[in-house]
Amino acid sequence: MIRILFSALVLAACMPSAPPPDPAGATVSHLGVVYPIEATAYGWQLHAEGKRVACRAPTADDCYWSLRSHLTAEARLADIP
Repeated sequence: MIRILFSALVLAACMPSAPPPDPAGATVSHLGVVYPIEATAYGWQLHAEGKRVACRAPTADDCYWSLRSHLTAEARLADIP
């Protein structure tokens, strides 16, 4: 009985998960600038100031907060003497 349950658990763990949804025209705007979101092999990403910013999860809200974190980090780096 335990072997059957273990086998079922292993099979369930090996099943591919559902692919993330396609952003299909989703955008994020911050301070009047609109950043389009694209689905890549590495997950959702957007371009900010010539750099790729990976979204934490495949949602527009997570892309927004990833963008904000990236822009804040870039601003802080510029402040270092």
